[in-house]
Amino acid sequence: WTVTEEAVLSNAEFIAADPVLGRHVKRLIIDDGWQYAYGEWEANPLFPHGMGWMARRLSKLGFEPGLWMAPGIVEPHSRIAQWDPDMLACGASGLPCLCFNGMERQGFVLDPTIPKTRRWLHDLFSRHADMGFRYFKLDFLLPVAGAPCYDDPSVPRGQIVRMLLEPARQVLHGRAQIMGCGYDFHAGMDYVDEVRTSSDIHARWDSICENVGSIAGRWWAQGRWWGNDPDFALARGPQTSDDPDLQRLRPCLVFVKPQAPKAPAGDFVLATMNRQEARTLLGLVVISGGAVNLSDDLTKLNAEGLDLVRRTVAAPRGAAGVPLDLFRSPRPAQWLQRTSAGWRVLLVNWSDEPREIALDLRAVGIDAERGRDFWTDAAIKVRDG
Repeated sequence: WTVTEEAVLSNAEFIAADPVLGRHVKRLIIDDGWQYAYGEWEANPLFPHGMGWMARRLSKLGFEPGLWMAPGIVEPHSRIAQWDPDMLACGASGLPCLCFNGMERQGFVLDPTIPKTRRWLHDLFSRHADMGFRYFKLDFLLPVAGAPCYDDPSVPRGQIVRMLLEPARQVLHGRAQIMGCGYDFHAGMDYVDEVRTSSDIHARWDSICENVGSIAGRWWAQGRWWGNDPDFALARGPQTSDDPDLQRLRPCLVFVKPQAPKAPAGDFVLATMNRQEARTLLGLVVISGGAVNLSDDLTKLNAEGLDLVRRTVAAPRGAAGVPLDLFRSPRPAQWLQRTSAGWRVLLVNWSDEPREIALDLRAVGIDAERGRDFWTDAAIKVRDG
């Protein structure tokens, strides 16, 4: 919630002026934090010129403007909650209930079985598409299907998210793309172009270890059902960033209760990974074959961090990377991806001790004699396959 208009523009201008990033980064998405409240999608004071102005500025810089929303979540202080509670899903009491909680931030959820709600959603996306936004990252979708009661009880629970997205797809068809975040797979393929396939990523080794399972387990959907988004491609860490505020944010303080001793979560720092761990995360993003969404303050990365980001965005796109040992390893360590130039291999040592990892390329039908290190361009010998 610290994003500002100034930060968005400084990064956009930095990207546009960079000889590598400017050639490969085509879209700039403003993420959570621009809005007044969930349910009231107007710019807050950190974006004083408003979102239409922002879309026009990004377009002039050569980017496709994108915007984050949580269209089904309604915070108690938003106008819908105050003036139009008849648009909200209810609890067993028949009254609207707070069935969303994110970072201790509570909210109601919209009831998409109500015509008035669908009209409001139609107008919401019409307004922002008219501003010039051509990509919408729609988050916290699954909680909308979690309320006890909806106005039309005949609608199956698996169709609630679909009904929420129908107005958006109707308005945005041919005008903008939709990413589903926290998406209910029951809703199918018709209403989304991309889907995030992992939980939140942080620039931390433990977070990378937690996310690899979902990236690996959903590799098959990439390019078949939709474009996979393995969450953000991050490079920042103490070795790759010159940001003096890199470890200042303490987002988990919201979980420290007044009468409890200081919770360990309160000391959670967002960015601690070293350069090798950053290579692992970025390697997983590249080998997934899906979306590559940066989320660093690029103006504060050092030369090494920028080199990692440039190599990531400039990498030739490939097909969905296959985790070859998906059912043999707790965390897949052997990945293979076909690209326009040949094959890309990712080998990961997930243990804390040095290991030698061998991959027999001939066993997967590849006859290779030489390779190149993705991160250093150094030549790699291939011995007997």
